[in-house]
Amino acid sequence: MSNSDEPSAKRYLMDTDLSTTTQPINETTTILKLNDDCLYAIFGYLNIESLCHTANVCKRFRPVTEQVFHRYHSSVKFKSATNKESSFRRILCKFGHLITSLDVSFAGRYSDFGTDAIAEYCSTDLERLILHRVIISSDDIALLIPRLKHLEIRDCVYNMDMDNSADWYKVFTFKNCPKLEVFAFNMENEGCEFLVQKFPKLKELMLNCEYVRSDIFADIMGLNSQLKMLNIQTRLNDELIYSIIHAKDLENLTISGGNKSNWDYKAIRTVNGLLRLAKLKKLKVLNIDITFSGYARSFIQLIESLSNKNIPIEHLSIDSISIKSQEIHSLRTLTTLRSICLSGVTQMNEVGVAIVLDKLPLLESLTFRFGLYPSITLTGTGLTKMVESGMRLKNLSFIGDCNIKLTLEQYKSLLKVIQNSYREKISIRITGNKRLHIKVPARILIANENTLEFIFDQLFTDDSDN
Repeated sequence: MSNSDEPSAKRYLMDTDLSTTTQPINETTTILKLNDDCLYAIFGYLNIESLCHTANVCKRFRPVTEQVFHRYHSSVKFKSATNKESSFRRILCKFGHLITSLDVSFAGRYSDFGTDAIAEYCSTDLERLILHRVIISSDDIALLIPRLKHLEIRDCVYNMDMDNSADWYKVFTFKNCPKLEVFAFNMENEGCEFLVQKFPKLKELMLNCEYVRSDIFADIMGLNSQLKMLNIQTRLNDELIYSIIHAKDLENLTISGGNKSNWDYKAIRTVNGLLRLAKLKKLKVLNIDITFSGYARSFIQLIESLSNKNIPIEHLSIDSISIKSQEIHSLRTLTTLRSICLSGVTQMNEVGVAIVLDKLPLLESLTFRFGLYPSITLTGTGLTKMVESGMRLKNLSFIGDCNIKLTLEQYKSLLKVIQNSYREKISIRITGNKRLHIKVPARILIANENTLEFIFDQLFTDDSDN
């Protein structure tokens, strides 16, 4: 029975069967009633493959999925280990015209997924293309080249059904490459004669020069002296070094390779030729990985040459057979350095390193990769002196096996130095060390990791407290 004191409207609702008055909801059309902004927000959570399926649902969804793809997925990476080729072709078919960057890599095999689909579907916005172990056709590449700014071709093979021999002269000509700024080319047994021409916007060049004649390389460098970055893999010789200095605007130089068996007088002459790099007045980044013995003996001369010519080196990476304390000490003259990576370190005096850091006011990152059987002991006191001397130091890395000792008291001293210098944080990374003795409880390391962070990779220790 209803209470007569209750409002009539309320009594009406209580006495009415709601199931007979509520209108049925059409669940199948609810999402279609959302506006495009809501659909955009929902579809933004989908991965690329799900987005492809959603684009097929109806005409309404297709433009919204294209907006989402353009916003979140215009840079596509395809790796054969994690993706199916059929899925990749579906992505190209649906959204290829929106892709701006495409990285296609096959591991351990050459794929019959060629460049024909890329040339067919990526016809509008593609600017960056990376191909690794892909069967390619020079005709397809020629269609793509005119709009590319970045192209890398690494360890690919020709589609012999289409190309009896790849005509790279037809692909790479001045008229066909008006936008090319970055180019990497590494094809087995393939020369680079087609690069002997002027590429007006080319800034970065990466080449395997093992199959490139010295005179061809000299012509390439002479015609493209505007290069800012050069990365070459080569058996080093004087002619190559003399060619490099044609690029007077060069800011970033990487030289890797070399013949380990070439330990003769000619190799030593070639190493001394590296001193000519001091002619590159704008050089900021220098990475050298040459593993013959002559280079270790010329380390100091190279550093002195760069210093005497006031070359503004900011990032230096050197890989040699044996780097000792004397070579490390010579670095103090390169006062513009911001990062150093030395590989093959066999001797190091921690006090001497602190003296070097005191002379490098801009240094932020220091990495040592130890050679075989290094006679090195690193203590907490030495770490404290390094951090105290390097006023801008943020990252220290010690890679390989050496004797590292850190007591709790030394840790506290190190922490105090960092706090008193008002630095936000210092990270110390220790990798692959079998002689590590850290006497600091894990709870203390964790409690202070916002100021002093220790990162242990492949850690081996038998008496550590951590």
